[in-house]
Amino acid sequence: TDLVKLHPDKVETQPAEGAYIHGLFFEGAGWDPEEGCLRDSIMKELHPMVPVVHVTAVKVDDRVSKGIYECPVYLTSQRGFTYVFTATLRTN
Repeated sequence: TDLVKLHPDKVETQPAEGAYIHGLFFEGAGWDPEEGCLRDSIMKELHPMVPVVHVTAVKVDDRVSKGIYECPVYLTSQRGFTYVFTATLRTN
């Protein structure tokens, strides 16, 4: 999972592998666009938007775990049966 520096309106084609998605938000964290990684949440910023995400499938054996947070992605803000996938996001 890669967060790309594209505005949703600027995405003109699909990637060769995977898909671009947008409309997600963080809960309890934020995104540092300069560093390209997760950051602590900012006071009173309840649901910061996630940049455009390039989602691809990765074999379990090929996963990188150092410096990565495995972030669950849900269809709604309600957890439970709305779980979709785990996004791997860079951290400091």
